Amino acid sequence: MRYKVPLQALEQWNHLSVESVLQVGQRIEYSQAETIVRITHTQAPVRGRSVVPEPGPPKTSASLSSRSETTIGNLSSGLLGAQIGRYAELYLGVPYRWAGDSPVSGFDCSGLVQFVLAHFGIQVGRSSYEQFAQGTPVYRYDLLPGDLVFFDTGGQGPSHVGIFLGGDRFISASGTSVRVTSLAQAYWARHYIGARRIRSPYAA
Repeated sequence: MRYKVPLQALEQWNHLSVESVLQVGQRIEYSQAETIVRITHTQAPVRGRSVVPEPGPPKTSASLSSRSETTIGNLSSGLLGAQIGRYAELYLGVPYRWAGDSPVSGFDCSGLVQFVLAHFGIQVGRSSYEQFAQGTPVYRYDLLPGDLVFFDTGGQGPSHVGIFLGGDRFISASGTSVRVTSLAQAYWARHYIGARRIRSPYAA
């Protein structure tokens, strides 16, 4: 040992036993009148006794809060999206009507989307072109229920929009009524051009 003090003496002076565990920062006496320096992380263990390392810096409340807010935000977004999808399904079978924006008069595709999102306090443009310019772009493999899916059916941009339900299904006002269709269906797969996620009350 550095101070050439018998181990038995150290044990006696510091009331140590074989089972004792030295703590980082603990001071131990090496004579009746002096005390050696504080134990550091590089201190060698004494006869099988382990030196417990100091814990790392505690996580700050700010970092914990940020992580919590992110998790809660993701969870609430997913729940809201599922609710949007379920609410849209309440209008299955409502007749299609060009420029229609209510279940009484009928819906066109963007009218259905605007009506459903308004129920949750989310304001979007009236046309599919305006809606395509809002929200956050989403890759197809990242789609979640409640996301808006867009199609170019006329060669001039996002002329059709629906609400993704999950499982490759989406709901939209097309043909003669509001219906559920598969994204994997050849026609829609061929004309699919992208998706948007809109969850905030005023989507940019």
